[in-house]
Amino acid sequence: MVVENQNGIRAFLLGVMTSSVHSRVLMLTVAPELRRKGIGTMLMERYLEESRRKGARVITLEVRKGNYAAMEFYRRFNLEPVAITASGLQGEQPLVHRVM
Repeated sequence: MVVENQNGIRAFLLGVMTSSVHSRVLMLTVAPELRRKGIGTMLMERYLEESRRKGARVITLEVRKGNYAAMEFYRRFNLEPVAITASGLQGEQPLVHRVM
């Protein structure tokens, strides 16, 4: 999913169905000047809706342990930390968040 204007791509969410019941958010980003305007929420709501429509019962994503703003954002969608993975985002151990 992509949000763009005359200046190009300003936000996007990349996700994938990894099985018939599991969906994974790979990346969500919003241009700094457009944050806190509901764009990330809109992308996330559409992605969750589409994933559930396709049969997803588990949705996961990874967040860096120190990224408190992202953790708070995902909590609004009932995505809660469930594990710390061994693989890292740029050398960090990320938290895995999940909603069912």
